[in-house]
Amino acid sequence: MWEIIINNNSNNVLGSIITGLFTFFTGLIAIVVVRKQLRDSLDSKSGWRQELFKVSSKSRLLSDDVYILYTVLRFRPHDEAKKKDYTSMPPENFNEMTAYIFKELGAIEKNIDTGIQCIEHSDDEQKKYLNQKDSRKLRLFARYLLKNHWETLGNGWLKRWYWHKFEEKKMISDFYYLIKENDKKVEEN
Repeated sequence: MWEIIINNNSNNVLGSIITGLFTFFTGLIAIVVVRKQLRDSLDSKSGWRQELFKVSSKSRLLSDDVYILYTVLRFRPHDEAKKKDYTSMPPENFNEMTAYIFKELGAIEKNIDTGIQCIEHSDDEQKKYLNQKDSRKLRLFARYLLKNHWETLGNGWLKRWYWHKFEEKKMISDFYYLIKENDKKVEEN
């Protein structure tokens, strides 16, 4: 008789554990799916990726395109990333790269405000074409942001982890040196 009671209790405990685990994993799956749907919904409603594609593929960039990139970035760079000097060393992570982009956009904006190396747009006095150096730089920034978004949000968690651990720093360094190379080429011409 005691054996029957013990067996029934262990079956109830085992059943409760299985039910609890099943509920836990179902909840995890639901959270992952809802987060992905929300992220996709926000991306499609704001259209910021399409704007970045337009900026990165235009032949002649306008002053307005600088403000599109500002809009895609954070409100302001992270404080610890702002303090670093990126004149000789590349940024090491996304926060530092966005701080570097903010700094460079500020320099481009200053060129626009002062009229340095900008060409007036024939249709609108407020719009100005960017010079070749700033246009290339803006395209590279847009391409970097698109690539980062693709690698960070477009893949599963294991690929994201691998990318952040082993590939992100190299990609940032590659973009940084492409920008520096662009600056040198334009200055030589």
